[in-house]
Amino acid sequence: MVKRRPIVSISIATFRRPEGLRILLHSINDQIFEGPEPDVRIVVVDNDADAPIHRSHGRVEDWCRFPVTYVVEAERGIDSARNRGLNTVAPESDFIVFIDDDERATPTWLDSLLRTQRQTGAAVVQGPVTPEYEVEPEAWLTASGLYQMGPYEEGQTVLYAATNNTLVSKQAIDRARLRFDQRFNLNGGGDHDFFDRLVEAGFGPMVGSADAHVIETVPASRTQFSWIVRRHFRIGNSLGLISRLRGGPLGMTERVIKSVGRVVVGTVKTVLGTVSSRALATQGIGDVAWGLGALYAVSGFDYQEYRARPEYASAVEPKISAPKIGAPKIAAETTRT
Repeated sequence: MVKRRPIVSISIATFRRPEGLRILLHSINDQIFEGPEPDVRIVVVDNDADAPIHRSHGRVEDWCRFPVTYVVEAERGIDSARNRGLNTVAPESDFIVFIDDDERATPTWLDSLLRTQRQTGAAVVQGPVTPEYEVEPEAWLTASGLYQMGPYEEGQTVLYAATNNTLVSKQAIDRARLRFDQRFNLNGGGDHDFFDRLVEAGFGPMVGSADAHVIETVPASRTQFSWIVRRHFRIGNSLGLISRLRGGPLGMTERVIKSVGRVVVGTVKTVLGTVSSRALATQGIGDVAWGLGALYAVSGFDYQEYRARPEYASAVEPKISAPKIGAPKIAAETTRT
């Protein structure tokens, strides 16, 4: 009996990044496999209904050797686009793979994700993400770890997964009846919430794949200290929102305690660092921003990071001030704490 090739649907949400999407699809073209090639199908969800990529940049289908389904999701927001992808992939798919339009896959990326899944049987496999900077940053920035996921030991349990490089069992998604929560559309963090709920539904643990590497392009605008502080604030805010929506009184209390503790510890680090170590001061500012972001969400307020992008110019972004400190490290939030 000949075993059927696994059907793998790659879901890509895109917004005004035609060149990034083209580079990503070309990197998928270059995938190599140790054994028989899986049945790969691609879904591109364009979240820009005003100027879809097809209109000005030609047919996306011509950029890739695999079958491509291109759709436009008119409702603005990352989780609306992710859900459109889930609703568009072939029903008979065995796995859904998420990857971002500012990334490119290494040649053995997909084969490595599938191999890890075969060896572990995991419903969720997270691959490592390595940054590639458009402008060479200072050493303290690269040491922060903010832009990187992994490295992982093969098959290790991971507490955190994101849609920037993840393989998921479609059967698990269907059995759990899951979709991304669109209340996170402009906040960020909807993928963290989605994978948390998948594990809570009994489809854990999630595992890491050591060799399923993707490279993420980091623009110069994201290497500014003020952006890093805002990102810490947003990470904390997303976790606070998850606690507010799903944690119940106990979860909310636990989040408040952790957040207050983080603010206190961060404040101490900042004060001590101003007289002894710029690195410590910078790390403290990151901790304070993270804690305040979580408390902001628990109090009923959301920080909509994606509304603050230039294309949402009419929106108002909360202002977070930070002293200009050339310190070398801000601790990255890589797990749910």
